Amino acid sequence: MVISLFLGINLGLSMLFKTVMSESQLIKADTEMKILPNDTELLIMGNSHSLALLPAHLRKASNISSYGERIHQSYYKLDYVLNSNIKPHYVVLNYDLGQLRDYSVDNQNYQFYWNNLENLKELLQFSDKRAGFIFNRLISFISPYHDGETEMFDFFFARGDTGKLRDKDVDMSEVTTTSMKSDSCLEEQFGDLPLYFFDKLLERIVKEDIQLILVRFPVTRNYFLSQSTCYSPLDYYSRLLSKMINKNDNIRVLDYHDVYNDGYFRDPHHLAGESIRVSFTQKFSLDLDSIANASGMH
Repeated sequence: MVISLFLGINLGLSMLFKTVMSESQLIKADTEMKILPNDTELLIMGNSHSLALLPAHLRKASNISSYGERIHQSYYKLDYVLNSNIKPHYVVLNYDLGQLRDYSVDNQNYQFYWNNLENLKELLQFSDKRAGFIFNRLISFISPYHDGETEMFDFFFARGDTGKLRDKDVDMSEVTTTSMKSDSCLEEQFGDLPLYFFDKLLERIVKEDIQLILVRFPVTRNYFLSQSTCYSPLDYYSRLLSKMINKNDNIRVLDYHDVYNDGYFRDPHHLAGESIRVSFTQKFSLDLDSIANASGMH
C-alpha cells in the first residue's frame, strides 16, 4: 500500500514537472533540434548568450542553445545533430570568459534531460565522486523533479522580457577591484574537462568540414570585469587562440562583447527586447556574409 502510494505520487509529480518544463526554453530547443530541416545551413549553439541571435532573421538557421549549457553538453548536442545526417555549413558557439573553467559533472541542472544525450561512461572519468555521479543520474531518471526548485527558473526566464530574471538583482554599476592578476588564476580558466570536450567538438567540426564561428556575445562592462578579476581577458583570449584556433582554417572568431552600452541590456549579460536582438542578428548576418564570401560559400 505504502509503495503503491509512493509510486503514484512520484508518477504524478513527474508528469506535472515534465508538463511545466515542456514550456521551458530547454525543451523547446530540444524540439527544434529533433526536427531540424535537412537543408539547415547555420546551427546556433551554446548557453543563453547565444539566444541573442534570432534564426528567423537569418538564412536557413536554427538556434538550439539552452540556459547554462556547458561545453560538453554542446558537444553531445552537435554529435546528435550530425549523427542525424544534418550537416550545417556553419556552427555558432558562444566564446565567453570562464567557458573553459573546470566544473563538476556530478550533479547538473536538468539532469533528467541530459541523461538522454550524454555518454555517461565517458563523463564518469571526470567525476569527483563516482557514487554521487551515478546516484544523481539514477534519481533523476526515477524522479525527474528532484532538483526542480533550481530548474523551474528556466520556465519563467524563457517567457520573454516579462519573465523573471535570474540576475535581476545584480548591480549593473561599475566593478572596482584590487585583485592581483596572476598566471595561476589564468591557468585555472582552462580545465581538463572542458578542454577535452572542446577538442572533441573541434575534431568533429574539422571531420565534417564545417566552419565553427566562435562568438563573444554582448555583455555589460560590469559583467565583463566581474568575470576576470584575477586575470587579464586579453591574456585569456590570446592563450585560447594559441591553443586551438590559429592553425585551424575551420574556425572564425567574432567579437561583440562591448558593442552595446548598459542601456541595451535586460540584465548584466542578456540583451533587452526583441528589437535589439533583431538589430544584433542583422549585424551578425553581415559579418557572416563576409565570412561566406571570403571562403567562397556564396
